[in-house]
Amino acid sequence: MQLNMDKIDKIIELALEEDMGSGDITTNSTIPKNMQTQFEIRARHEMIICGIPIATRVFQHMNQEITMQSNFHDGDLAQKNDVILKGRGNARAILSGERVALNLLRQTCGAATLTSQFVQKISGTKAKILDTRKTIPGLRYIQKYAVSIGGGQNHRFCLDDAILIKDNHISICGGIKRAVEQCRTASALKIEVECDTLEQVTESLECHTDSILLDNMN
Repeated sequence: MQLNMDKIDKIIELALEEDMGSGDITTNSTIPKNMQTQFEIRARHEMIICGIPIATRVFQHMNQEITMQSNFHDGDLAQKNDVILKGRGNARAILSGERVALNLLRQTCGAATLTSQFVQKISGTKAKILDTRKTIPGLRYIQKYAVSIGGGQNHRFCLDDAILIKDNHISICGGIKRAVEQCRTASALKIEVECDTLEQVTESLECHTDSILLDNMN
């Protein structure tokens, strides 16, 4: 999955708007306007690096003259205390943008690292690790990007990507067979059905669905 920087910019702009309010009162009160400083972001433990272009973009939004350097690329393994990103520039801009940069970096590194651990667990099998839509509102794009960096695969990005008949659809529609028939009439997309019981699995197989999601089963 390649990053779409237009989508990243929207996420960053909303995050900065949320965090900045009318301005960083503390930084603007304590730091001279044109003061320069440098910074380093270090890994606190072993992790899969993910989100370097995103964190870099945050600081660029704050001040385009901030220069940054990283010896890591997304997907690399970093050890505890490794410097994953460093830079130099306007102190006010760096201090005011650091929390948003760190928050987004934490989300992406965390998701990529956890995904990688699951991928390692199934190494040597035909299984694949997929993600879900159970993401933090507004951050789905970067969280799904992180899953891909960690070696997982993206399932649905949004509701128009694929047909997934869930338990509530089945309940309201009146059964799996009826739901599948209506979806086939409405769309040519592949159909996946969420099943809570083995009886539902049998019914889904009889309907020749493309895939089955086993929900809350041991």
